Amino acid sequence: MESLIRNQEMRMTESELQFQLIKEHLKSNKCNYVFIVEDATSSICRIDYDATSNSFIGFSSPLIDGVPQSNFFQTENFEQLELWFNEIDKAKFINLYMLKSLVLSDPPFILAAYGSNNKAKAIEILKRWLFIYHQSLIQDIHVIDIFHIKIPKQWSWFFMEEQEILFFMQDGIHIATKFRNRLLSETAHMKIGSYSIDIQDVFDLIDFESKIEHNLIKCDIDPKDRQNFASCLRISSKDVLNLLEKNEKATGTYVYLSLLRSIIAGFIERSTTVEERLFHVWTVIFTCRFWFSWIQYLEPENDNNNSETLSDLKKIIKKKLPVDSLNTFAFNSQICENTFRIARSLSGSFSSNTNFSVKSFLKQCEKISIINSIKSRGGQIGDYQFYFPQHHRNHKETYNYPKDHINELNLTEIDIEIIIKNALEEPKKYVSMVNMTEFLKTKNIYTLSSLSTFTRTILNRSSSKIIDYN
Repeated sequence: MESLIRNQEMRMTESELQFQLIKEHLKSNKCNYVFIVEDATSSICRIDYDATSNSFIGFSSPLIDGVPQSNFFQTENFEQLELWFNEIDKAKFINLYMLKSLVLSDPPFILAAYGSNNKAKAIEILKRWLFIYHQSLIQDIHVIDIFHIKIPKQWSWFFMEEQEILFFMQDGIHIATKFRNRLLSETAHMKIGSYSIDIQDVFDLIDFESKIEHNLIKCDIDPKDRQNFASCLRISSKDVLNLLEKNEKATGTYVYLSLLRSIIAGFIERSTTVEERLFHVWTVIFTCRFWFSWIQYLEPENDNNNSETLSDLKKIIKKKLPVDSLNTFAFNSQICENTFRIARSLSGSFSSNTNFSVKSFLKQCEKISIINSIKSRGGQIGDYQFYFPQHHRNHKETYNYPKDHINELNLTEIDIEIIIKNALEEPKKYVSMVNMTEFLKTKNIYTLSSLSTFTRTILNRSSSKIIDYN
């Protein structure tokens, strides 16, 4: 392994963005469209000396124009080292950047990793992403999250600008778990129309209904387990929704968990077709807009960030993006989290919760990178053929998506508009169930155009700005 790392220049230097290796990594699948994700994990606050780079690793990497500086902490002066220990923050987190081809079977690529104190200005983050985008473009690698698109005038419901300098998309699984956590929160009390959204309705199912009817357990509604995605699947299952629908008192909870079901179908499930994905995503968006219109003065969350499917779909119709870009279920930070898990497992027979120092994580990344490099070549290194065991879940997830349907995609802009209009009918059913219809009609925010105008007006009142003072 060490020999392969040396021979293939897989040595990882803290804060160094490995743009020069991207082209080689993507050579096998012949796809130069990628998405890039970022995530962070906690680390052991420890300073290590790295003999290879003759630098100290474990300090919080300094940012210049948002870009972390590699080999910054190099010195042979003890007083300088002492000054760093006294004045520079030790890294409490490890920031990881990973790149993934649109080809689902292609392994991810570790772009960079560095120690951080998790402190940065918004303008620094924007500059860092722009730097990554332009450096990738130099390598003829296209990051799909930056685009220019012509939006039809009649699409008043689509709030994205025609030119987006940067587009950030939140992990679909994180959206689902946050949606669940808000329901389980002891401090958040939600109401939609005439009905409360109350986790007690789910407790009642567990206490008074047979488990055969709902398949729920107490840990599914444990607020301490904040990353329990399996719980999201169970509490929004068809069986649970059918039971809640029969209970008139639980109407608010039924609507809320129906939205969670649509989030999972629209953002996460691989088997969802493009048409179904559009329908579910915009059902959630329109319902949230109706709900927000009813609340009026509550600060809105941006429910438009993850409707990227539509902008990508329009570009595919215009032949500007490969059809693989519609596999939006893959556009998430799970590849980063998986890398963190693998790195921990390589550390030995310890708990998966055991953290590592920045230096030890970089060493593990070198091994992960060489394995991914071999996989990207089809397991071929010189005269040797490598075969890797395939976990049954990974195999199922890789191929459980409507590939033939996507390859035969022939949607037009008119087809999209029909799907969007149909997606509005489901939210209208929800608002009718919670007695909001008359209020919305009275305020003239019940039709697609009036709802879009009202919501856009409120959102545009925001005075948030990012200013570069440099």
